[in-house]
Amino acid sequence: MKPLALMAVMTGCATSSMQTNQTITDRVRATVKYSLGTLHCESGWCNVPRKSTYQIKVDIPEKTRHVIVQSCHRFDVYTNPPRPFVFRYTPGFWIENMGSCVLFMTAIRENGSKRLAIADFSGNERAPATVHCNGIQWKSEGSSLCQSKPGLIQSIWFDQPAEAYSSERCTKPRTDGNGSRWELNLSEGLCAYLFVLRDGSRHRFTTWGFTDVAVDP
Repeated sequence: MKPLALMAVMTGCATSSMQTNQTITDRVRATVKYSLGTLHCESGWCNVPRKSTYQIKVDIPEKTRHVIVQSCHRFDVYTNPPRPFVFRYTPGFWIENMGSCVLFMTAIRENGSKRLAIADFSGNERAPATVHCNGIQWKSEGSSLCQSKPGLIQSIWFDQPAEAYSSERCTKPRTDGNGSRWELNLSEGLCAYLFVLRDGSRHRFTTWGFTDVAVDP
């Protein structure tokens, strides 16, 4: 179980955290609304059920000059995009459709400021969890996404003990003792954690630690 768990966390994670976050998004808070069919992400950062292909509609702000679509696998730039910006996304087989490969959609305005949307695609994880993130609590099945300022304490709870796996660059989570409740100080940028519960079910917890808050206009 351990090699499989670590592979699921690490696939795509190192590339995304070192390249996407630093050179493109500059770790901006995700706020741009988007939709994929009937799923509407009003917050700008959502977990998305995995499918073979998607049509994504992004509510980019006025005066957007470029849109950058980037994951652990691809880097595409669209100049003078229409509003709303609509594109088809087909995850790369065995790259974007497994492990942790977050999709970043960055709108760059005429003045150089950035606005961000994040889509984190669910896999085969099924374990339920209660997430406590940036002052909000919710229940999530299989995977969850949390964004907040780096260093702040976030937590995730399970109904049974679990083991935690993560990449070396990410803050190590701390357990309450029996492994059912975990907390961590959010790392800067993108991190992915895999929790393997006692019954073998898994939950993937993705975090986005932003350092810049874009403010309109």
